[in-house]
Amino acid sequence: YTTEQGLSSNSTFCVYQDAKGFLWFGTEDGLCLFDGYGFTVFKHYTTQSNSISGNSVFSLLEDSRGQLWVATSDGVDIFERETQTFRHIPFLEAGTTDRYASYTRALTVDKKGNILIANTYGVFIYDSLRTGFTRFLKNIPDYSPELQEGIRSMLIDRKNRIWIGSLSHGFFGYDLNRGEVLASPSGKGTVHIEGRIFDLAEDKNGNIWTG
Repeated sequence: YTTEQGLSSNSTFCVYQDAKGFLWFGTEDGLCLFDGYGFTVFKHYTTQSNSISGNSVFSLLEDSRGQLWVATSDGVDIFERETQTFRHIPFLEAGTTDRYASYTRALTVDKKGNILIANTYGVFIYDSLRTGFTRFLKNIPDYSPELQEGIRSMLIDRKNRIWIGSLSHGFFGYDLNRGEVLASPSGKGTVHIEGRIFDLAEDKNGNIWTG
C-alpha cells in the first residue's frame, strides 16, 4: 500500500497489529489505521487539543488494558478508541516539575505491565499509579549519555533482559534480574554489535534479532 491507496506517507517508521486484528502504521506524516478495507488517518491539528501530539509516529504498543500507546515527535499519547481521539501523557519525572524532551522514539512493556519509553534523555518507566515517569537504568557506567541520545529501538525479552538499539552508538543489553551488562558500545559483555540499530525483535525461540 502507498499514498495512492490512502496511506498518509510512503515513509513508514513502524507497523503494529492490535488485539482486534487492526493494522496501525506510524509514518512521518500521521498515524494510519487499516481495517482491511481502507485507511483512517490521524494527524495533529493545532486547533484540536485532542488530536495526536505529533505527525511523526515512531513506535506503537498495546498494553494489558487494550490501550494503544503512541510515540510521536512531540510526545506520548494514548488512543481513545470510543471517541477516536488522543489523550496526551504529560512527560514529567515523578516527584519533580522538570519537563524533558518530548521526542519519543521507542516503547516497550516490562513483566509487570509498566510502560517504558525512550527519548533523547534516555529511558523512563511509567507506572499508572504514580504521577509521572521515573528514570530507568540509573548509575550504569556502560549506559552512556551518548547511547541514550541515539536510542531508536527497545525490547524487554522473556528472560527480563532489556535490549536497546541506537542510531549512533550500536547496541546495549542489560540483565534486569542479575544486574549484568550483556552488551555495550564499550565492548563490555558477551555481545558486541556496531552500527545503526533501527529495530529489535524476539522470535519464538527467544533469539533476539536486530535490524
